Amino acid sequence: MIARTSTPPRERVPATAVALLAGTLALAAADQTIVGAVAPDLKTDLDVGNTQIGLLVTAAYLLAAIGTIPFGILADRSHRVRLLAICALEWSASITLAGFADGYGTLLVAQLALGAGVGAAAPLVASLAGDIFPPTVRGRALGFILAGEFAGAASGLLIAGEIAAFAPWRFSFWALAVAGPVLAVALLSRLREPARGSQVATSTSDSGTPAGGVPPSRAEHGLAAAIRAAGIRPRERLVLHEDPTGKPLSWAIRYVLAVPTNVVIIVTSALCYFYVAGVQTFAIVYLRGRFDTSQEVATALLVVIGIGVIAGILATGHLSDRLIARGHLAARIGVGAVCFVAAIAAFAPGFLVGSLALALPLMFLGAAGLGGLNPPLDAARLDVVHFRLWGRAESVRAMCQNLIRAGAPLIFGWLSVLLAAPGETHDSAQGGGAVGLGRAFLVLLGLFVVAAAVLAAARRGYLRDVATAAESERAVGSRPPRDTGAA
Repeated sequence: MIARTSTPPRERVPATAVALLAGTLALAAADQTIVGAVAPDLKTDLDVGNTQIGLLVTAAYLLAAIGTIPFGILADRSHRVRLLAICALEWSASITLAGFADGYGTLLVAQLALGAGVGAAAPLVASLAGDIFPPTVRGRALGFILAGEFAGAASGLLIAGEIAAFAPWRFSFWALAVAGPVLAVALLSRLREPARGSQVATSTSDSGTPAGGVPPSRAEHGLAAAIRAAGIRPRERLVLHEDPTGKPLSWAIRYVLAVPTNVVIIVTSALCYFYVAGVQTFAIVYLRGRFDTSQEVATALLVVIGIGVIAGILATGHLSDRLIARGHLAARIGVGAVCFVAAIAAFAPGFLVGSLALALPLMFLGAAGLGGLNPPLDAARLDVVHFRLWGRAESVRAMCQNLIRAGAPLIFGWLSVLLAAPGETHDSAQGGGAVGLGRAFLVLLGLFVVAAAVLAAARRGYLRDVATAAESERAVGSRPPRDTGAA
C-alpha cells in the first residue's frame, strides 16, 4: 500500500453522457441477444440444432472483430458521436432484415450485417469515455456505462423472450429495431463531442503549462501523480515523443501490443466474454431443460441472473476508485483477479446442484463476479495508453476479444453434444441438451483460473505502464497536438 492519492471528494459523473453511452452499449448488446432468446423457436421453425444456433452468434462476433479496426482508426480521428448515431441506425436495419428472414441463410446474412456495425461500439464509446470522465471517477463512470450494456443484454433477452412466448419469433427482432432511430436522435441532440485529451491524467509541466495542451484538471493530482511519487519508473522504450494521431495502423497495433498490461487485459477480458457469449447463447435452453421451466419462467430467471451482473458492475467500479484513493494503486487489476475467483466459487456449485432454489442464488453471485471485473479492467486499459491511441487500442482489444469469443457459441454447442448424457437429444425446443450444456459450462470455468492467475501477476507491471502513459502525455504535450475530429 502507498500513501493516499489526492482524489477530490464528491466529484460528479456527468449523468447525460453516462446515460447515452450506456444506452448505446445497451442497444448493441440487446440486438446481439435476440438469437439466444428465441433459440428454442428457431430450432423448431428452421429445423436446426445447438451448433447452428451457435454459428449465428459466432458470425456476428466475427464481423464485429473485423469492423472494430476501421472504427478504431475513426475513433482517433473523426467525429465520434456522429459515427455512433449512424451505427445505431445500421443495427436496427440489420435486425429488421433478420425478422424478414425466410430461411437460415438469410438470418445468417442479417447476423453478419449486425456484427459489422456492432464492432463500432467498443472503440467509439471507450474513446469518448476517456475524454469525458477524469481518471478519479473513471471506474465509477464505466461501471454505470457497462451496467447499461448488461442491462441491455438482459432487457433484450426479456423483451425478445417474452414476445416469442406469444408471437412468432420474427416479432422479437422487429420490436427491438425501433430503438435504433430513437438512440441516434438522442446522441446527436444531447451528447457534445468532447475535446481530445481533456481528461489526461498527467500533471502540469515544470513551466506550469498543462501537458497535452489541455486545461489542468483535478485528475492531474490522482493516480499518475501517486505513481510518480512512489518512484515507479516508466518503460523508457515505450515512452512516446511525438503525437501518435497520424501513425499508421500497423504501428499502432504493434505499440499497443507492446504494452504488457494491454496484453493482460486483452487475454483476461476475452476469456470472460468468451464464457459469457457461450452461456448467453444457451442459457434459455439450459434453464428450460435443467429445471423443467417454461419459456417465460426461463427468461425471468435469466433476468434475475443478469441483475447479479449489474450489481457486480456497479459495486466494483466505485470500489476500485476508492481503493486507489486510499493508496492501493493497482486496485483495478487486483479487483479483477478477485472477481474471477468469486465467479468460479459461485458458478461451480451452481451448475452441479439440481435444485433451482439453490442454483439461482449461486448463479446470481457468479454473475456478479463476472460483471464486477469489467469496470476496473476497462478503466485500467485507458490508464496505460496515450489518449490519442484510445480508439485504436480499444479496437485491437475488441478485435482480439471478438475473435476469441466468436468461437464460444460454436464451441459450447459442440462441447454440449460431446458431454451429453447417454441418449440425450439436442433438438428439443423444450431445452434439449441441458445436461451436456451444464457439463460444458463447468469444464470451461477452468479458463477463469488462468485469467485470475494472469491478473494477480500483472499488478506491478500495470503501475509501470500507467507511468509510461503519463510520461508520454508529458513528452507529447510540448508539441502541438493534432485533432481531426470535429468538436
